[in-house]
Amino acid sequence: MPAIFYKLKLPKPIDLIMPEYVHLHCHTQFSLLDGASSIGDMMEKAARDGQKGVALTDHGNMFGAFKFVAEAKKRQLKPIIGCEFYLVQDRSRKVFSRAKGEQDQRFHQLLLAKKPGRIREPLQTVFPRVYRRPVR
Repeated sequence: MPAIFYKLKLPKPIDLIMPEYVHLHCHTQFSLLDGASSIGDMMEKAARDGQKGVALTDHGNMFGAFKFVAEAKKRQLKPIIGCEFYLVQDRSRKVFSRAKGEQDQRFHQLLLAKKPGRIREPLQTVFPRVYRRPVR
């Protein structure tokens, strides 16, 4: 039997499972200990992979948001603005005793804006005290 299968162009398995995939949890160089990719490189890769959009979810800050939106628009990608925050039970507590088995427990919470320019609304809903009283 002749081997003619090498001429067939088959789709990649990932294309069959997820034809339109968007990353919703991406860190950039603005996530100090977690991210190393530059915003431009990340957008270039997303465009090359045929993604329709990409999300920015740096740890505890949104310093890269303006550049992120500009780079996304250059490549006709939908920018999704977000942020990854830490939730704690008592944010005023700063000292923990290892001898007593206490530890600083932090829980990650990912927030994404549903509409462009609307990141403040989910922040006020989840963290109402942040807008009333500063953390000391």
